[in-house]
Amino acid sequence: SRVQELEQKASRHDVSPGRLKAADDTVARLQERVQRLSAERDQLSSESLKLKAQMRVELQELCRTEVTRVESLCNERVAELESRLRAADLRANQAEAKLEEQSRTLT
Repeated sequence: SRVQELEQKASRHDVSPGRLKAADDTVARLQERVQRLSAERDQLSSESLKLKAQMRVELQELCRTEVTRVESLCNERVAELESRLRAADLRANQAEAKLEEQSRTLT
């Protein structure tokens, strides 16, 4: 069908059968290349989707690890501040008791 169409055009324009065959071979090679490149594109697209999914999983894991690390640091800081607060309360209570003692001895 395509060959017959090309042969008819060739006969109208006085194109040699050799040139017609060469052109037809070139078209066939280009079609094969297009199919091969299309398959490669599909494969790369699939690989890209897999890599994106893998990166998403790795990023989520990294975020979980970082959240755990920050929570741990926050818990340590809270414990330190609570300890300092207890020590300050103890000193305040001792100072208050001392003032009460002094107040009693003055009266």
